[in-house]
Amino acid sequence: MAATSVSLDEEFICSVCCEIFKDPVVLRCSHSFCRSCVQQYWEQKNSRECPVCRRRSSIENPPPNLVLKNIVETYLKKRSEEPICLVCHLSKNHRNHQCHTELEPTTKYEEEARLAALREEEEQKSQKMKEKIKNISKHVSILSDRIRDIEEHLNNEDTKFLVRFSKYAMVLGSEGFTSGKHSWEVEVGNKPKWDVGVVKESISRKGEITYSPKNGLWVLLLRNGDKYRAAGVTDLTLKKKPQRIRVQLDYDRGKVSFFNPTDMSRIYTFTDTFTEKLFPYFYPSSHDDVCVRFTCSPHLYVFPPTLQ
Repeated sequence: MAATSVSLDEEFICSVCCEIFKDPVVLRCSHSFCRSCVQQYWEQKNSRECPVCRRRSSIENPPPNLVLKNIVETYLKKRSEEPICLVCHLSKNHRNHQCHTELEPTTKYEEEARLAALREEEEQKSQKMKEKIKNISKHVSILSDRIRDIEEHLNNEDTKFLVRFSKYAMVLGSEGFTSGKHSWEVEVGNKPKWDVGVVKESISRKGEITYSPKNGLWVLLLRNGDKYRAAGVTDLTLKKKPQRIRVQLDYDRGKVSFFNPTDMSRIYTFTDTFTEKLFPYFYPSSHDDVCVRFTCSPHLYVFPPTLQ
């Protein structure tokens, strides 16, 4: 059976391509070839001659060899139906026998290899994604810590103290007091308008400010060049216009006093009970620049307020 199959294979092989005929044609010399093979051969030789006997052909398009074509198709169909299993040739019991060629396991192994490669690629991408998420989470954590630090910094006492007054050019001293005695001098010159004194730390810095000890302001002020007033308490009459104002704070006794440092004549004294930190307070108005000096009594040198 095998020998017969081999012999038939040889009969159905094109002498040009050495493969089983595909679309066979026949020349006048009776030799048959694949249509594409003979056309290609003629193009190469630039002559329509038979590849076997070299006889020239006058027909540019050789006719199909239908008989050979049908025989080849029948042969190929029959050969494809031949059993591969050797037992199936002899035993009728093997007609429904499932026989696997080498192609199936090869394909199975290739499929498994592809799946393994895909799983490995998926694992690598998953690992990279996890690393990226980890890095992003780390950066988010760092930013969150920074935001928290900034919020804490903005909420601390020093930062709150730096909040500006929204409506007037009022200024607080850089150092506050919660006990002891302190004094400083403010050079007001001939300015027609000014405020000096002390205020509590929690004073509102937004909008209008009402001068009153009840609101945490113990202030001496001048308006229109000659109207002195202890803010929120009473108008004052001064015999001599001072060029400087000395402010004395006695926190423990609850006193804020104002003097003319030239003769140390007392202008006014507030008496109250202090419950929070107090800061020096200045309002130079907007008529001209103000010269403010912090000095330690009795000296006139430039110093921050000091404990007496």
